Formats: sequence, structure tokens, C-alpha cells
Amino acid sequence: MKAVKELIFILIAITAIILVVNINQYLAKAEERGLSPYVKCKVEKRKLSPHANPLWYYTLQEVKDYYKIHYNRKERLERYVYQKDGKYIGSIKRTDEGISTFEVPGNFIQSILSHMQQGLEKGWFKFIFWIDLNHGHPFLPVKIAKEVTSKYAAGVEFILNVIQHKDLGILYHSAEHFDPRDPTTNGYVYTRNIIGWFDGERPLEVVQPGPDATESERRGHSITQPKGYATCWWVGISAHHKGEFAIVVNNEVIRLDISFYVYDIYDGVKYKHKTSHVDVNTVP
Repeated sequence: MKAVKELIFILIAITAIILVVNINQYLAKAEERGLSPYVKCKVEKRKLSPHANPLWYYTLQEVKDYYKIHYNRKERLERYVYQKDGKYIGSIKRTDEGISTFEVPGNFIQSILSHMQQGLEKGWFKFIFWIDLNHGHPFLPVKIAKEVTSKYAAGVEFILNVIQHKDLGILYHSAEHFDPRDPTTNGYVYTRNIIGWFDGERPLEVVQPGPDATESERRGHSITQPKGYATCWWVGISAHHKGEFAIVVNNEVIRLDISFYVYDIYDGVKYKHKTSHVDVNTVP
């Protein structure tokens, strides 16, 4: 029995050493990117809040500080939409076809820029980057989504038929990593589901989880898609000092990038949302 206890103690000690080494390596990498003060802050929080993931939640002051680093960093959204000869050029990459470029309708880009400007002006989100708002979910009525899905494989044709449709909407999620226990940020959870349209008529709006929301949706105060609609792709949005586009909010110019490939840097670590084709079998 004594030998078993000693063995368990040795295993715990080895695990602790490995954990310390991994954390130090993580901090060293973050140091190279100028992010260590914030990463260290998160590691220290682990001691204070062992029941929560301290690397996931941020207070408002931490978000403000980190946004300055993010906005001025070198990395940008991968395959961001760029302007050439008066046109907007987007791209996607498929393993079987390589990178494909296509012209993005001007109305799609200008609508997203309008949504970002309105949302910031209304105070529904604070920053356009991964801790707050950095992506949107384009959606179509279920019947139309099924038709598009059955006709086109995931790729350029599919995207163009989605983003040019007259019934297109988009669901933005904000307050992604705001600490719900922090009084300076928990109020934003009630405006974290923001819907925008592309018809130039319907206004930007905030929606709440309905009575048929799942437990996960109620807990996170989020919705995955409006009822009767199906999500059809991802759109990445991220503020950056060299961003291709610009909006003006409260006399401040904010540059930003838009991409059909959601990619960002999370505390110096690459994080990628998998771009997806709509799965109409999962919607009501």
C-alpha cells in the first residue's frame, strides 16, 4: 500500500513538472509576440478561479489592453478580401482544388461594414476582434438552403449563390470571451446575438434565445441560427491597422479585414474555425 502511495506521489510530481514546463514554453512563445503580460495575467487567474477557464474569459480592461496589441500586430486574417480595379476579390482554399478567387458583390461587403459601424455606435459590442466580435454566420431560409446545398458542392459557386441571395441574413456573435462574472462586461451578454440583413431595408437587430432554446444556448445566452433558417458559411471580421476597409465610429477611423476563412491569433497561438458547408439535416 505504501509503495502504491509513493508511486502516485511520483506520478503527480512528474505531471506538475510537465505542466510547469509547458506553461513556461507557452509564455516564452507569447513573449516573442509581445503578449506575455496578458497571458501571464490569465495564468495567475487560474490560481484565483480554478473552477473556470481563465484563458477563455477577459475583463473589460484586459480586453481594451489586448485590443491595442491585436490592432497593431503583424498578422492579419488569412485570405482577406482585397480591392482590385474597383472590385472586391475574395478567396477560399479547398484541399482538392487549391485556392480559388472570386468577385465578392459590393453590397455584401458594404452591408457588413454598415453592420459593424451600427453595432459599435449602438454599443452592442465594443471591439472587432476575437475576444468580442470577430465572425458572422450567413444564413438562408431552410428550404432555400437545402436547394443551394443539393445543387452546389462547398466552394465558390456555393458561396456566391449564398451571399447574392435576396433573403440572406447574417448572425453575429459578440462578447465571445467577456467574463460573465465581471460587472463591466456581463451586460454585453444580452446583446451578443446580432442579426443583420443585406436588403437595405431591415435594420440591424438584437435577438434573444427563445423558449425552445437548448440548455447550452440559455447558459451562454446565444442562438446558433434564427428559427426557420440554416447557417451556410463563416465570415471572419477583424480590426487591423492595415485592414483593407475602414469605418468611422465616434470620429475614430477603424480599419478592418473581412474573410471567408475564419482565422485568427489567440494569445499568440493560431486558431482556426473550420469553414463549413451547411448541414440542413441539423436544422428544424
